[in-house]
Amino acid sequence: MGKKEIEGQLGLPWAPGEEKPQAKPRAESKTGLIAQVAIDAPLDKIYSYRVPDEMKDTLKAGMLVRVPMGRHDRMYRGVVLEVSTQVWQSTLKAIESIMDDRMLFSEKILTLGRWLSDYYVTPIGLAMSSLIPSAVLKGGGKTLRVKPFIKESPPQEPEFGLNDDQHRVMQRIEAAVEAEKFHVMLVHGVTASGKTELYIKAIQRVLSQGKGAIYLVPEIALTAQMIERLSRRFEKVAVLHSGLTESQRRATWEAVERGEVRVVVGTRSAVFAPVPDLGLIVVDEEQEPSFKNMASPRYNTRDLAIKRTHIEGIPIILGSATPSLETYFNSTHLETWEYLSLPKRVADLPMPPVMLVDMEQEAFDRKGVHLVSRLLEDKIRLTLEKDKQVMLLLNRRGYAGYVFCPSCKYVLVCPSCGTRMVYHKSTDRAICHHCSARVDVPNQCDRCGHKMNKFGLGTQRVEEELERKFPEIRLSRMDADTMSTTKDYEAALTAFAKGETNVLLGTQMIAKGLDFPNVALVGVLSADMVLSLPDFRAGERTFQLLAQVGGRAGRADYASVVVVQSYNLQDPAIQAALHHDYLKFAQGELYFRKRLNLPPYSRMARLVISHVKISQTRQIAGDLAQELKRVSKGLQGVSVTEPAPAVMPRLRNRYRFQILIKSPNASIMKEFMTRARNDEKVKLFRREIMIDVDPVDLL
Repeated sequence: MGKKEIEGQLGLPWAPGEEKPQAKPRAESKTGLIAQVAIDAPLDKIYSYRVPDEMKDTLKAGMLVRVPMGRHDRMYRGVVLEVSTQVWQSTLKAIESIMDDRMLFSEKILTLGRWLSDYYVTPIGLAMSSLIPSAVLKGGGKTLRVKPFIKESPPQEPEFGLNDDQHRVMQRIEAAVEAEKFHVMLVHGVTASGKTELYIKAIQRVLSQGKGAIYLVPEIALTAQMIERLSRRFEKVAVLHSGLTESQRRATWEAVERGEVRVVVGTRSAVFAPVPDLGLIVVDEEQEPSFKNMASPRYNTRDLAIKRTHIEGIPIILGSATPSLETYFNSTHLETWEYLSLPKRVADLPMPPVMLVDMEQEAFDRKGVHLVSRLLEDKIRLTLEKDKQVMLLLNRRGYAGYVFCPSCKYVLVCPSCGTRMVYHKSTDRAICHHCSARVDVPNQCDRCGHKMNKFGLGTQRVEEELERKFPEIRLSRMDADTMSTTKDYEAALTAFAKGETNVLLGTQMIAKGLDFPNVALVGVLSADMVLSLPDFRAGERTFQLLAQVGGRAGRADYASVVVVQSYNLQDPAIQAALHHDYLKFAQGELYFRKRLNLPPYSRMARLVISHVKISQTRQIAGDLAQELKRVSKGLQGVSVTEPAPAVMPRLRNRYRFQILIKSPNASIMKEFMTRARNDEKVKLFRREIMIDVDPVDLL
């Protein structure tokens, strides 16, 4: 029998014959300063550390520290959440060092981080680290030579005034700013109704009080144009978005923290900007799904901005021509919310007429494959002859959506996801738009030898057709293939604004917020793409997209038109967009949502379980659903569905099942999730589980 087996049988921690080791001395109880630390790691726990004597006068909540963790005392970065006098044991580990002498996290930002962790079910350390740019966390207060991204110019005031509707809304905004307390205002204004001018005047009022403001936009493309507009009205404007380098983000963040600039414009991460004495947040195009962070923590920037203003005790403006149904519902039902309407365009400009094209009839009447209808071709020709500009929307990049064999019906699919691959003519390869896998396209079918066909539409194919039909066209294409950096966005938009290009073809990134007065024609090449998605928000997304892109036309005093191509002309979303009637669409859609108990009449969370083996995926999902149902007992109105394959059943070689959870309101959802994360049998924080509270889609 071996030594280890003997030791195991005797149950002794030392070998027989050896001297018995001395017992460890019992820990003594002492009283002193204890720091509660959130460690930057996927650990759903707050840890206590002893504050060494040399740090007693300097350590504060909100500081960044280095702490030992685990048996081998590996060093981790952490955020001090609280420092207090407590009774502790002599075995308690001490903080190793202070990484930055500054309080990077203010008391209010710490509160926001705790809420972010609680509501979006994210380990507290990861939630805290998401609030500060990584370059700031790594910098340790060292001097940085890179200049911050700040636009400086002498402010200029426009010559035009406000119309009656703008005056009415501005009075309500000014009252909220003067009150200096939490208040949510939805500014629902049709496209070109002058919403941006009201946001600017609200920021000016806040600056006159010695305070600062944050202006949030959903896309980098909108950031470029908004920077241009704001820099003409304010002396300094700081810019924060993912297009900056890490050093630029850090330099800009630190400049804002020092109070060198009081107006910040940016995308999602700008919601955390450390503006001293913050007085207002504006969320432009609040309905946009791109405000949702698609990596953990999966927060919605709009909702996080609302929570931040609640903590700060200041007002917030949510603006849109097509508000999300949740925002519209809240603005008409909650006491601290207010609905403000701008029903007309500035200078009483008319909304552009919308013309529909039945593409099924078009295909029947016309030979060959044409992505651009005869009506739209005629309108493009007339518009260019008048030296006006055209915007064309197709929400699908690439050249062809199908690569298939017409003989044996084989379709080229992604080997990792099982979804159709999209052919890109620019690279002559097929690409998976979900995992970015790339494969060569065979000329002949591997199964039967028949020639492979490329079918479907994409922006590359439309670009080719337009250049063939209009040889003199000056076209710019904006999609994820051509817009890889911020400079690409700025160059394309600047060229279009100057008239160097006269046709702008793009995906949804061109649909909202952009203002080009010379645009006299907007064409929607396929209004049905979003409608076909298996998601309860498909109708809402379709209406928003059509209304927003149609609103790019008619922004000056000359005739403009919108042409919409569709195979489903009678759909309620398309018909409502045809008449620019948001309220009618919202009324019908809310009736549908109420009958099915869908948001905004409930709150929803989505759990996606994934694994490389389908049997394991099904097993984990089934066990998790049963445990969640057990946890939900006693919570009125909480429902947990049986696990089912996700809409995309495989992604990046991992099989996917999903579980949907619904609750009557946010507080009950939060209570349910708190119970689940504290239940040892549930084990939410595993690699196989993705948690998405308030999902923007179910794909």
